[in-house]
Amino acid sequence: MKLQVATCLLLSMIADERSVFAAGNFPVLEAEHLNEQSMKLPADFPESGTLLIVGFTKASQATTTLCGDRLEKAFPGRSYSMAVLEGIPFFIKGTVKKAIRESIPAERKDRYLFLYDGKKTMKLAAGFDEKSEDDAYIIGIGKKVAGSDERVMTSVTHGNCDDAQMEKLKKTGE
Repeated sequence: MKLQVATCLLLSMIADERSVFAAGNFPVLEAEHLNEQSMKLPADFPESGTLLIVGFTKASQATTTLCGDRLEKAFPGRSYSMAVLEGIPFFIKGTVKKAIRESIPAERKDRYLFLYDGKKTMKLAAGFDEKSEDDAYIIGIGKKVAGSDERVMTSVTHGNCDDAQMEKLKKTGE
């Protein structure tokens, strides 16, 4: 009986967590950008809408960099990149952050984010797939709704920002 109750509670918790994304709202998270300022997401994103490129692994760096460059050209000032650093040992995080900081142009440092907590939530929002863990995950986040910090996710995709993906993003990003 206790096992059945525990199972029901666990399933209801999972269902509740996924319902946030089923409704299409971007989750509330806290991140830090390369200039070491905290950001509350999605409230601190620009009002005009945002494209967020998320990398979950070290191997995703090349793809997320390519996507960041392509999206910056297509949507100047509206793309943000995020490295998920949750789970990286603290004695390595400093080295990782320094390497990333040195590779990002100064004009994009305030739009490059580190996520230290919320990896599971971000994976759910991005539609993470273990088979594609090294892809760039791109989330379109809609315009601010008056009187609310909530934002609707307008698109969710992953891959390498090929021409077909870029066309799809251009349609949903305008």
